[in-house]
Amino acid sequence: MEMFSAAAGIKMNNVNYRGAGPALNDPLGGQIQAMASAPGTPKQHVDEGRLRVLANWGRSASQAS
Repeated sequence: MEMFSAAAGIKMNNVNYRGAGPALNDPLGGQIQAMASAPGTPKQHVDEGRLRVLANWGRSASQAS
């Protein structure tokens, strides 16, 4: 996320969670605007249109997008 914010020229605050599952609740509830996660964690919500993929740090496009 630090590399993403630097490349995008934006400032972000880090919020620590005990795993991607609990972290997923906050963007779904509107408490945070972005999160970093493996693609499988938010895939269902991306497919349903509740979340969208902003960036992928892999070599190819994520199948979650």
